[in-house]
Amino acid sequence: AWEGAEAAVEAAVNARLDHLRGLVASMRETDRPAAADFGGANAMGLLVSRCEAATFHRAAGLDRSLYWAEVRDQLDAADRVPATDYIDAQRYRAVLREEMLAVFREHHVLAMPTSPVLAPLVDRADEYLTILSRNAILWSFVGFPAISVPCPTPGLPVGLQLVAGPGGEALLIALATALTKGDA
Repeated sequence: AWEGAEAAVEAAVNARLDHLRGLVASMRETDRPAAADFGGANAMGLLVSRCEAATFHRAAGLDRSLYWAEVRDQLDAADRVPATDYIDAQRYRAVLREEMLAVFREHHVLAMPTSPVLAPLVDRADEYLTILSRNAILWSFVGFPAISVPCPTPGLPVGLQLVAGPGGEALLIALATALTKGDA
């Protein structure tokens, strides 16, 4: 989650983590999720989400010629994904979910940058699409709750992402509330 994090992001998130240390019994580093977990979830998550979106749009009978070119191209590409690839992605999801459940048998919450980079200029956003969402897609893909807490910064926004295992929403909300209490 920290791989490639910009210095400004690291500083802001670490400052928020210092505040978190005062609110929890203990904090320690973990080696999972690893870069391969994030990368695999992003690749397989993209395949699954596009295929499911294409199925939804086809079932709704919507006219794709009215869509933005980028959306239409993604839906058209999804129509050509073999069912075997979709099934492989779902199997990967199941294995990854079990591996992440094992992480939460040792940790109540994981903390990481929401995004490892500061927000790019709008005209360069396409270049950053996968990096901006890299740390979030894993949790959506395996169905675990996550919340992004703003980190006070003088410049562009930075977020601290907190993740819990299934059913951990109340814990995340309590931690996020405690972390942001008194923020202006």
